[in-house]
Amino acid sequence: MAAELVGGALLSSFVNVAFDRLASREVVDFFRGRKLDEKLLHNLNIMLHSINSLADDAEQKQFRDPHVKAWLFAVKEAVFDAEDLLDEIDYEHTRCEVEAEAGSEPQTITYKVSNFFNATFSSFNKKLDSRLKEVLKKLEYLARQKGALGLKECTYSSVGSDRYSEFNAKQLGRLNLHGRLSIKELQNIMNSSDALVMELKNKTHLVTLKLKWNKNHILDNPRKEKKVLENLQPSKYLETLGINNYGGIEFPNWVFDNSLPNLVFLQLKNCKYILCLPPLGLLSSLKTLKIIGLDGIVSIGAEFYGGSDSSSFKSLERLEFYNMKEWEEWECKTASFPRLQRLSVNKCPKLKGLPEQLHLKKLIICSCEILTISGHSMDPSTLEVLKIHSCPLTNVPITHYDLLEEMEIDGGCDFLTTFPLDFFPKLRFLKLSRCRNLQRISHEHTHDHLKYLIVEKCPQFESFPSEGLSAPWLQGIEIRGAKNLKLLPKHMQTLLPSLTDLHIIDCPQVEMFPDGFPSNVKYVSLSSLKLIASLSEILDANTCLKSLSIEKVDVECFPDEVLLPRSLTSLSICDCPNLKKMDYKGLCHLSSLTLIDCPNLQCLPEEAMLKFISSLTVRGCPLLKQYCQNPEGKDWRKVAHIEELLIE
Repeated sequence: MAAELVGGALLSSFVNVAFDRLASREVVDFFRGRKLDEKLLHNLNIMLHSINSLADDAEQKQFRDPHVKAWLFAVKEAVFDAEDLLDEIDYEHTRCEVEAEAGSEPQTITYKVSNFFNATFSSFNKKLDSRLKEVLKKLEYLARQKGALGLKECTYSSVGSDRYSEFNAKQLGRLNLHGRLSIKELQNIMNSSDALVMELKNKTHLVTLKLKWNKNHILDNPRKEKKVLENLQPSKYLETLGINNYGGIEFPNWVFDNSLPNLVFLQLKNCKYILCLPPLGLLSSLKTLKIIGLDGIVSIGAEFYGGSDSSSFKSLERLEFYNMKEWEEWECKTASFPRLQRLSVNKCPKLKGLPEQLHLKKLIICSCEILTISGHSMDPSTLEVLKIHSCPLTNVPITHYDLLEEMEIDGGCDFLTTFPLDFFPKLRFLKLSRCRNLQRISHEHTHDHLKYLIVEKCPQFESFPSEGLSAPWLQGIEIRGAKNLKLLPKHMQTLLPSLTDLHIIDCPQVEMFPDGFPSNVKYVSLSSLKLIASLSEILDANTCLKSLSIEKVDVECFPDEVLLPRSLTSLSICDCPNLKKMDYKGLCHLSSLTLIDCPNLQCLPEEAMLKFISSLTVRGCPLLKQYCQNPEGKDWRKVAHIEELLIE
């Protein structure tokens, strides 16, 4: 029976977690910092609520209606796609934090991260925007099917911290709760028997339970906290459980024994006094396990898997460890995790290694400074996504990865001098960053899947394939900080017919575009005045170029020979500390102008040049801010008509 169940329990679990993550400061700041469309987040939240309200009814009807079962399966895949996007935002946010902390300038981390976010172009931004719209389209289509499938919306009774104060323990015990329940501020329970009279064990319609202590509460009696949690045991029908900021040194038995046979999702967060993980491998239905901020854990061994069962974690598909500051060792039973597909290990600075013989589809490792990976830790024949960031001792085995679609290596892999594209035939997204010995990308055959290529801060990188990069579906190239690179790929016009984004930053020896300019490119970022001049010379009247970003150019005023094409609608000028004037031809055709970190820029162009501007952003330009921010400023009349005006 359990094997036939599609979606319902696990779907509800992921949707509930997604609600929290969508509202988190990290996600909201990420969208605002990168000027992504926050309406997409709002719409995703609405669609997830709509889908979640149908899940319970669909779960019941799937057994007698194969169309409902197929609908649930499609919904599960779409919700997993949404969860993957949130995972990527978390990963990217952490990556930017690490880069900010590694910076040498005495600025605040927030300021540095903000500057990084405000880069005019990011392949990640475009990929995220596209995939988010795709997920929304799927969810909207599936939500519209409720009438044809006869699905009814279910309402949920829940009690959060804001309403909990209205009930004493006995009143809460008498409530016939359905769906989800969150109980917060549990440190305020003075007598553990008050938890018992809540009668959670008898609430058989409760699907999701969140138990939260205040993260700042002062621990005075670990035994009492354990007894409180012991008395909050839910019914055997519970499917999703979250325990946050618990102050006991161990969990009660009901968390891991057969008391919760239907549990599919478990999150243990900031339980800082736990010294040893319980035998969670005994949870036979568990599909997702997230362990976050358990500072007391130094080693994970046999106790984690439980008993003599040769196959622990029989159903587990997703496993995440985050912010485990003291964790050093991870021992693994050979037959454990038979169904594990996704493993994420983030901010575990003392962890030394991973288990072997894991047949994963997705592996993400971030900020694990002493972690090493052996060739047996991953199965190249099954991996679809591989991301490794800030793990300097990690070397990824370079062999054939037949199914790999996304690969990001940021720091580490010092042995890598040549990246052979032929070993990765299905690769769609490739990012190589801070690979200090990488010299070239090679291939002998046309690559039919690659869409985005980023090479960043690889100081030895010097060449592409000698006859050009043959990738007919490649849409974006971004090269940053390649001091030794002299030439861009040859024959881009013919070998890269789908290219729309081209960004060459901090590559001082690249001075011209070989063999002309790809005709379909719409978005360009450059930091070389010679390359900008070369672009002006080779563009024809039929160019598709819409957006140009000029970064880190050491001039006081752009020379007259640098002409902007009439097709251009968006111009960004960033990080030009000596720029004083904006006498740049062709501004009258623009609809969007962005000026970031140009501290000596004293005035805007004449009003006539800005008459069609509908969006102006000025950030990190103190003189312009003074002149433009209020009606008394001398340039206020130039910008007063602009609809979208941001000056900060």
